[in-house]
Amino acid sequence: MGLVGGRAALLLVGLSACRSQPDGPFGATPPLLRSVGSAAAPQRATPASESPPPPWAEALRGQRYQEAERAFQALPSDAQHGAEVRFAWARTRLELGQATAALPLLNGLEQSLPVLSPQIADLRAQILLATGPPAEAANLLEARGDAQSLASASKAWLEAGDAERALKVAERGLAGLGKGRTAKEREVMLRHARGLAAEKLGKQSLWAGDFRFVALEAPLSDEAKTATLELQQLGDKSPLSAADRLTRARALAAAGRVSDLESELTFVEPVASRITRAGVPSSLRAMALFNAHADYVAAEKLFEKASQLGTEDAAKELFYMARSRSRALDDRGADAGYRLVM
Repeated sequence: MGLVGGRAALLLVGLSACRSQPDGPFGATPPLLRSVGSAAAPQRATPASESPPPPWAEALRGQRYQEAERAFQALPSDAQHGAEVRFAWARTRLELGQATAALPLLNGLEQSLPVLSPQIADLRAQILLATGPPAEAANLLEARGDAQSLASASKAWLEAGDAERALKVAERGLAGLGKGRTAKEREVMLRHARGLAAEKLGKQSLWAGDFRFVALEAPLSDEAKTATLELQQLGDKSPLSAADRLTRARALAAAGRVSDLESELTFVEPVASRITRAGVPSSLRAMALFNAHADYVAAEKLFEKASQLGTEDAAKELFYMARSRSRALDDRGADAGYRLVM
């Protein structure tokens, strides 16, 4: 079995479980850099004729990075210099906050593993972002030219102190965005990057528009958290209306984001009577608790309150009230609730 079908596939299976460190020069790791190893091969049983995966691969698959590091250290010297091992080891060290020690492991790796060149370039850029200087990472990312790389390059230029170039790089990405299934996701990344640069340059109308787009089109993203906090500083001049906040609140409730929902409702509740039915805030709180599997008893009471105050769909409130009772092991109450729905 060749490298593509064998060792490289095994390597990507192990790396697909990796999570990038949340704290970097820009806060959350750029989306491009979070994708290293995401093209994992499907897991399958190991035939008797094949060797079992090495311990480091199993550790990476389970996100046990300290264990993976020990497995790499235990390898014979010649095995430690293998291309696949160096790639996986570099990723492991980055996950452990050892970016400086990770960088030398990538030397010459594109030539040794040409099939994984995109993943290696992504990993190299992430390591450079962690170790500096940011301009070096920005140049590397900008040269790649795809939308995700340009969004990350824009933020790297901003970190390097060149807001003008950061703005131009983000606009270059937006100009070549095109269409497709992931176009909206790419646009969110690029408009967030452009918004950060525009804010630094004092272009308020541009960054406010970009941040509003991010807040509404990707309400669950890390970028949206930054965007809404920045827009909040504009006070009455914020382009986020109460109706926009309600839209975000619905998405947060559906995702079970209890604390984030409460933040949105502080803007919605004072004007709720003008934009929705009286029971909607209670319904959203109940749905967030239900979807977070946090407190089914509290969720049940809030769904009941919502049905009494009135929402767009009383039957839905009663149905989820009954489901909450069922999840709280109140079978008799659940049965009574389902009868109310009917």
